[in-house]
Amino acid sequence: MSMRRKTELNAEGFTVKATLKNAVVVGPRASRVFHECPAKPSTFRKYYERGELPIAVKHENRGNSIAWKVDVETLDYHHYLPLFFDGLTETAFPYELFARQGIHDMLDRGGPKILPVIPQLIMPIRNALNTRNHQVMCTTVKVLQHLVMSADKVGEALVPYFRQILTVFNLFKNKRSAVKLCPLVNRPPQSVPCACLHPCSLSSFSSPQPSSSCPSLSAKQNWLSLGAIIHLHPPPPPTPDALAAWLVSDK
Repeated sequence: MSMRRKTELNAEGFTVKATLKNAVVVGPRASRVFHECPAKPSTFRKYYERGELPIAVKHENRGNSIAWKVDVETLDYHHYLPLFFDGLTETAFPYELFARQGIHDMLDRGGPKILPVIPQLIMPIRNALNTRNHQVMCTTVKVLQHLVMSADKVGEALVPYFRQILTVFNLFKNKRSAVKLCPLVNRPPQSVPCACLHPCSLSSFSSPQPSSSCPSLSAKQNWLSLGAIIHLHPPPPPTPDALAAWLVSDK
């Protein structure tokens, strides 16, 4: 008497196939919400490859930097600042270096030119955060901190766009697997957010306190520290003036 080998049939739940005797109901598909979403080549890269950006690589003993071919203060910020923010999605050299350092240089010397450009920066910031790339997210958060301290009323101008900016941070706030923080390159120490902030300090608008257990921080604490310049889950919504004052606080 020959033995028939039973074959298993993979079937989705709540379907006709799932009622068969040899059916094996497979689990739901992974959401992949934490997986990286590779970005397309940015407009910033295309402009650089066409030679339309007034920058070049400057090789120094302490590392690479950028050299401006024109005075930064004479640039059209409505054109160049959103373009450099669009390059935040880049991770390859030299595009990542040009975009990151170019933004910091323009924010350092932009003054009153920065505030009118804020609405044009929201979409590039959101695109960078939506990549879910840890390096890109670290760079973007540090750029956000520099942005809110670069000129008056910038923090208040960002408040209406928090719903678009904070979405990705809310996804990562409960993530507990190891996350490697990216060091900030060629930036003054006073402008770097502390990478060891105690998450309890984010429950109010008080100044964040450094944690003594820096090396053993969980990913949840790391991501909260990355979002220290923006409130991930505030109690009752604060007034725009109070939130703007908290954003620009560098204590």
